[in-house]
Parts: sequence; structure tokens; C-alpha cells
Amino acid sequence: MTLCHQEQSRSRYNSAASGNALNLLRILGMVALLGAAAGSQELIDPGVLNARVQSRLKSLAGEKAIACGDVGVKGNTDRANGCVQDAFRSGKPFYVSYQGQGFDSVGSTALAMDSAKNFYALVSDSMGFAPPFPPGLSVDADWRVLVEKCPKPYALNLDRLHRLTCLPVAHVNDPIHD
Repeated sequence: MTLCHQEQSRSRYNSAASGNALNLLRILGMVALLGAAAGSQELIDPGVLNARVQSRLKSLAGEKAIACGDVGVKGNTDRANGCVQDAFRSGKPFYVSYQGQGFDSVGSTALAMDSAKNFYALVSDSMGFAPPFPPGLSVDADWRVLVEKCPKPYALNLDRLHRLTCLPVAHVNDPIHD
């Protein structure tokens, strides 16, 4: 192949590549528009989301609630779980959260009990959740933090990641009942 033919081939390749890149940009733009129309959201900063979760937990549990911890991703849950179990047994208000890492987002699961012994489960996700939401679920304005009253009779259950929850789980280890 001569230099001239190489330049012509390169020119056709570059033209095709720039055309493909333009088409890809158009497709990505359409996907972004369709995603926005469908209610998808941008990721929120994990620190901002965690601050919102902690604030919501404190408002649910009350000012005098025991802060049992904010367990990091793959963190040791023993201390936080012990605190929750002690507070739960003695009927004292408390809150706890457990951070989690998903495939494409971060979030947390959490528990809170107030002085009137109302018990709540909370879940958050940095990408948000998609409606419709079941009745009785409290959702923040941008669908990133969900709160549900725990089912009665109240019980603490240990999930497969050693996090406490008030919701039924597939493998329950010695639930602690109210």
C-alpha cells in the first residue's frame, strides 16, 4: 500500500470513527433523556447521604436516644449490635446504621426506636428508589431514604451480614422479642 492509499484509508477510518462517535453521543444523549423521564437519578455523595440518614435517625429516635453506631462497609457489627440489644431489652430509645456497598451505589440499613417504643426500619440508596411505594412507607423528597414502621410483635433479627433488623429475614438467629 502506498503512502497515498494509507492516508486515504486513514481518512476514511477517521471519518467513520468520528461518525460512530457522533452516533454514540446521540445514543447516550437519548438514553440520558429517557432515563431522566423515567425518574432515574444522579448518584448522591455517600457522605451527604449518610448525614441525611443520621439526621433522620436522630429525629425518629429523639434527642436522648443512644447512638449505637454507624457501622462501615464490612465493619465489625458486634459492638453496635450489643448496644442495640441492650437498649431494646431495656426499652431505651436508640438508633444504629449499617453501611453497604452495592454494585452501582452505596446505602445503608438502619433501626431506630423512640421513647414511646415506636420501632422503625430505614433503608437508603445513593441512586434512589423507584416508585410506586407501598402504603405506610415514608419516603424523602428525592426517594433516597425510606422509613417503615417495624411489624409487631417487635423483634430483632440478625441478617446474613450480621446486621440487626426488625424485618423478617430468611435466616433468623435467635430473635429477641419485646
